[in-house]
Amino acid sequence: MRWTIMKGALAALMGAVSLAHGADTPSNPLTGEITAVTVYRGQALVTRTVPIEGPAGTQEVVVTDLPARLDAGSLYAEGDGGVEVRSVRYRTRPVRTDVREEVRELDEHIAAVGRELQKVARHKELAREIKEHLDKLEAFVAPTASVELTQGVLNTDTLTQLSSFIFEKRRLVADRDLELSQELEELQQKKRQLERERAEITSASERTQREAVMFLNVHEPRGGEVRLRYLVQDAQWSPSYTLRAEAEQNEVVVEYHAAVQQMSGEDWDGVQMTLSTASPSLMARAPTLEPLEITMIEDPALLEERKRELMQLGAVQERLLQERSEADRSRQAARPVSPDRPAP
Repeated sequence: MRWTIMKGALAALMGAVSLAHGADTPSNPLTGEITAVTVYRGQALVTRTVPIEGPAGTQEVVVTDLPARLDAGSLYAEGDGGVEVRSVRYRTRPVRTDVREEVRELDEHIAAVGRELQKVARHKELAREIKEHLDKLEAFVAPTASVELTQGVLNTDTLTQLSSFIFEKRRLVADRDLELSQELEELQQKKRQLERERAEITSASERTQREAVMFLNVHEPRGGEVRLRYLVQDAQWSPSYTLRAEAEQNEVVVEYHAAVQQMSGEDWDGVQMTLSTASPSLMARAPTLEPLEITMIEDPALLEERKRELMQLGAVQERLLQERSEADRSRQAARPVSPDRPAP
């Protein structure tokens, strides 16, 4: 009996360790499918539908590949009749790809180019030393030729040969120095290119995975679905209008369009999209619909009269909204408080 109890406790302990380990390194993460998006001015509410498989019981599900512009405080999940969401939390973890072989090959190429650069630099130094030696030789020859010329013992053949030698060496040194400068520039460009490639590979190998960890209670053996919702930044839409009228101007057709822009990092192709002028952080009051005035009246007096009518109508609408808000607050204050329920 004692041995049975000890084996049961050991099994429970091993299961707890396995569960804790699996929480950080999910073996089967899911991504779900983006099925609906509500675009506000500057934000968007994204809904992912995640299928949950059976059997019935408690499960820990990890939804991965969440966007970088996600608002972590807005993460929310709800299940259908077969799945109950007990908790959901947001986490990030670093992911590193093994690129050691590629980096090693690039390091070898960079080292080889570095050796070539050292060789070219040494040749340029040698060309500089040769040029300095020719300068010293020319500085020695010129005074000597001047003295011999004043004394009448100048050897023109020797002076001509020495001058030709100096000029020829200078030309060779100049040509070689130009070739070395071009080779040095090419090697430096090649080294910078290899270093950029290495930096791109190493930076791409280190990225951050953003995930939602859900603890679920599955009621049905066949599983169910979970809808994961969150807000993303850098999403907006702007309206555009097209007005079409016939030559008689009896009817005007107004076409309403919307241009949606988003940089959340997700693909919204083929999803059910809703456009809203509300603010997701201020949901206590519905947005006010401003009147859109379209007129084809040419009489200025009649136009001013229509404007006054619209302004009066807007004032009435605003007064009705204020009266409704005051009535709601009055009913809220007069509502009896249950002893088991705190006052709002």
